[in-house]
Amino acid sequence: MQPPGGQINPGALSQIELSYVRRLVGRNSGVVLGEEKAYMISCRLEVFARKQGFSSVREVYERLSRPGNQSFEDEVVDCLLTKETSFFRNPGIFEALKVHVIPEILSRPGHHRLRFWCAACASGQEPYSVAMSLADIGRFQGDGELDLLATDISTAALEQAQQGEYSQMEVARGLPATHLVRYFHQKGHRWCINPSIRDRVRYQKLNLLDPGSTVGRFDIIFCRNVGIYFSDVDKAWLLKKMISSLSPSGYLFLGSSESAFRYSNELKHERWNDVIFYRTKV
Repeated sequence: MQPPGGQINPGALSQIELSYVRRLVGRNSGVVLGEEKAYMISCRLEVFARKQGFSSVREVYERLSRPGNQSFEDEVVDCLLTKETSFFRNPGIFEALKVHVIPEILSRPGHHRLRFWCAACASGQEPYSVAMSLADIGRFQGDGELDLLATDISTAALEQAQQGEYSQMEVARGLPATHLVRYFHQKGHRWCINPSIRDRVRYQKLNLLDPGSTVGRFDIIFCRNVGIYFSDVDKAWLLKKMISSLSPSGYLFLGSSESAFRYSNELKHERWNDVIFYRTKV
């Protein structure tokens, strides 16, 4: 091995070895990395190898190919997954929550508690955006009024999310200045979300494609820009799981480029201003 910072050749793996890595990612996460992702895989493995002190990417592969290496496999898969996220991504969605969706849910007789699931939450910007939106309208501040679950397959991403600490670049992506002042405090060069927001979210590691994973039923589910990385078979399975996790007349938000109708007829399409979402049929 060599110390971090040494030079590593990103093109060290053969096509057969790269195929092995792609299958590993698919088997452990459901994410499909096509042949066109070979350079991305190699470069990310190079960074991983350097951080871990390996002398080459091939050394990473050789350790991967040994039996009984599940924890190491998880680390490698984690480094290869795309964790694109930002605060208040697609801001209209959060306005729809405050102005339309949450008031509609609360108008239902006897409905005073909200159950919300952010699936594939990455480093926490999405669930914290939800929590800030709820705080904006003064909702669900009491104990037992809100269950805001955020899940992800990545241990590293969940650790950052639970810490609630972000760089200047991360808070500059989508976070309004008013919310930075109201809901964050500075610690050195990092911005930390206030405990009043951070403590509203509970985090859990979860593989969305694990048949044995269940988290209950929810009034609102965000599963945005997740299925785009899956095969058609897994997209259909994921959508079925989301539908089974919705309460009656529950709301499902997908990414702006995603559509549920190709994979299911159990949902109805609705629109508020320019925001499109789905609801379970009753």
